[in-house]
This record gives sequence, structure tokens and C-alpha cells, in this order.
Amino acid sequence: MTRAHPLLLCLLLALAACQAAKPTAYGPVTATSEYGYKDQKLDERTWRVSVAGNSHTDRDLVENQLLYRAAEIALANGADGFVVLDRDIDRDVKYRTTYNPYYAYPYGGFWVGRPYYDPFTRRLYPPGFGPWGFYGFGGYSAGAGMIFGPPARATTQAVTRYTAYAEVQLYKGTPPEGQGAAYDAQELSEQLADKVNKPKPGKS
Repeated sequence: MTRAHPLLLCLLLALAACQAAKPTAYGPVTATSEYGYKDQKLDERTWRVSVAGNSHTDRDLVENQLLYRAAEIALANGADGFVVLDRDIDRDVKYRTTYNPYYAYPYGGFWVGRPYYDPFTRRLYPPGFGPWGFYGFGGYSAGAGMIFGPPARATTQAVTRYTAYAEVQLYKGTPPEGQGAAYDAQELSEQLADKVNKPKPGKS
């Protein structure tokens, strides 16, 4: 069986991480992505809109995408603008801990009697367990390694995701008064066109 070159594998993993570390691009939620906008028509003039951002999407971008989507709905339905009847945003914070058992050996290698972290299953095995048996593999390059190395280093990070919600009512002509913040759909669409992280032509 042919195995991928360790350096090539490391580069592929780094590339995948860089691609994932991008703000949510403007677009609808799909079968393969839970991030983006969703909308629901409640009646002839009222719509419910939501936008979910990933952990690299800040609050301002999520709110801009929400208003931009509402403007798109208004224009697509022949309205001049919309009134925000209700609006809210959820801030979801989770804490993620990662382990780096071979931080002391950047060039990798084999050793006996220390934890083994499998980056593919994201599991930390105690000494004597795991896919490599009693030996742990430290890094993705060749090396002699050492016996009884230091324990795994744990790093905890806060992961924050924002989801914005709004219920909007479309209008034609003069904006209604006393119902909520009113927006001119065409004007708002032009103002936010460069602030919603639209994907470039030919890219998703």
C-alpha cells in the first residue's frame, strides 16, 4: 500500500485549514453548508429572514447580509423597501480544546510511553493505545524521537458564531410610520453590495 509523503500530507492539512478559516460568503444555506441565509414568506408582504455565520464571521458581516437579503427580497417582489418589524441576533460561544503532544519535537519521530494524538479522529490516546500501538508518532516528518517525552499540551479557545433574525414587511411608495425601521431597498442594496462578502465570479 502506498502512503502519502509526510510533508505533502502536512501541506494538504494546512491548506484545508486555511480554506475553512474564511468568513461566510453571501449565499443561501445548502445541503453541504449550514451557514448562509434562509428566508420564509409568511404572507403577501411579510417575510422572515435569517443569516448564520461561521466562527470566522463577525457580527457586522452577519447583520449586513441579513439586511442585504431583505433588500433583495423586496426588489424581487416589486417593492420599494421594507420595514423591520422584529430583529434579533444570537451569539453562540463554545470552547474547543486541542492537544499537541509533540510540541517539543517539531521534526517528529517515534517514542515510547507518552500520549498519542490522532489528528484524523481527533482523539488523544494514552501510552500503549491507539493506531500505532505502544508507539506514538510525533509530527509528519522523519526523526529519531525520544523516550518518555513531555505530556500533551492543551490549548482552549472560544469559538463564537452569530445568527441574525428579522421579520420584515415590504412596502410600495411612502414608508409606513410607526411600525419599525424602514429601508429603501435599492439604496440599501447599493450601499451594502461591497460589504456582504459576495463570492467572486467562478468561486463559491
